[in-house]
Amino acid sequence: MSREKKPTSYPGVRYREHATRKHGVRQDRYFFIRYRVNSQLKEEGAGWASEGMTAEKASKLLGEIRENIRLGAGPQSLTERREQNEEAKIREQERAQRAQRQSVLYGKFFEEEYFPTTRAFCF
Repeated sequence: MSREKKPTSYPGVRYREHATRKHGVRQDRYFFIRYRVNSQLKEEGAGWASEGMTAEKASKLLGEIRENIRLGAGPQSLTERREQNEEAKIREQERAQRAQRQSVLYGKFFEEEYFPTTRAFCF
């Protein structure tokens, strides 16, 4: 696999081509974004072209991250952004499960859960 990162027409966005994997006619590309946080250079992977990432999308991600760093609010890296998205998914699943548990009617619970278990002990 080629490790040489090539620049794009968007500043702060680079890519490397996969040695064997193709996306259409050309090699599949993995895009990276580069930015500075507290005077340290960071480079993070944005995604594969075959999964929908483009240099333009990577540039927009970079712009969002730079804006968040400037304002001091929101996710200041792709890693933070991914973690926040995962946490939001988990919270939403928990909320949905809680709502489902709370919406169970007493009669339905009695017929489907309680009665079958107590019936086994009665006979």
